[in-house]
Amino acid sequence: MAEKKLKPGWRKVKFGDVVQLSKARCADPLAEGVERFVGLEHLGWHPKNEEDISLGGNYSEGWVLDGLRDVMDSSIDGIVRRAFKENFHHLLLDVRKIIDGIRPDIEREVESGRAYFRARVGIKERLRKMRGGGEIPTKPQYGYLPFSGKDIDRPPIKVATEGRLNRVRVSVLYMATDVETAVAELRPHPGHLVSTAKFVSLRPIKIADFAAHDIRDYLSNSRLEDLRAALSISSILNLPIQPEQRHLYLLTQLFSDCLREAGFEGVAFRSSVGPGVNVVCFAEDAFQEEPGSGSVMEVRSLQYELVGRESLPQDFDRTDYESNSDGPLSSLADGLARRA
Repeated sequence: MAEKKLKPGWRKVKFGDVVQLSKARCADPLAEGVERFVGLEHLGWHPKNEEDISLGGNYSEGWVLDGLRDVMDSSIDGIVRRAFKENFHHLLLDVRKIIDGIRPDIEREVESGRAYFRARVGIKERLRKMRGGGEIPTKPQYGYLPFSGKDIDRPPIKVATEGRLNRVRVSVLYMATDVETAVAELRPHPGHLVSTAKFVSLRPIKIADFAAHDIRDYLSNSRLEDLRAALSISSILNLPIQPEQRHLYLLTQLFSDCLREAGFEGVAFRSSVGPGVNVVCFAEDAFQEEPGSGSVMEVRSLQYELVGRESLPQDFDRTDYESNSDGPLSSLADGLARRA
């Protein structure tokens, strides 16, 4: 296709060099003194009626999602507060109502033959290579046999420890969409050898997917509140939990229990330590290790992303602050705020 000739004195520039995304909202830009602006009506995200929301113009997807994440759904916020004061069985019905309300938005089928990855720190055996005749090479060469079969499958019920989405003595299968995420979720140390394997679904399963949300499915105020509920649960499921804060699992396990009782056979949510998505399967007969898929990975190094936070001088003015306890609710609120 021939390139269109530019007018005298004109030159090509990138769109981002001449415009800036504004998160401000105004009904009449000209009346409010905005002399130049670009409308995005060509995106085709038009509302179906006057009550709906258009993503053209200033309603960008990132802006709407950030705004919804900043404020937790009020019903879920109430569940969070009660979870640290009441036994979980008192909350099941209320959580089920929330899940049933957003069920059409989170329900997804994982087709038969879909592959995910699982990892376990360690190997089954380390072997030293020998030359012909049984001689040992001058420079040692090693081979590593990865865990396979029952050694890398879901743990037996009698030894199953609690996890993000399972209580003690409840065995589930934790997987990820890629090897890197599966390994990262183990929090291994440099020098660790990690066994990995591919697991393939034997039949279609129904999961609750909290990893993907398309804003174009929520183009009305009422629908945005449904999205807020889904995002609120998602933020709880993938919140980084330090070893000393494992008591926060009582909240993630509560939602897991209710999702399982609602008929879901698994849950998908974004990883907080890897690039991919975690997939947890409750059903015992849904996945099987793919023969010959095992491998061994060595952890050479770890990378950390450091974000500066407000650091107070030793002589700061305490009248501007109040002490925040290190209780479970305060720890959870702090973790959610730092991820916003």
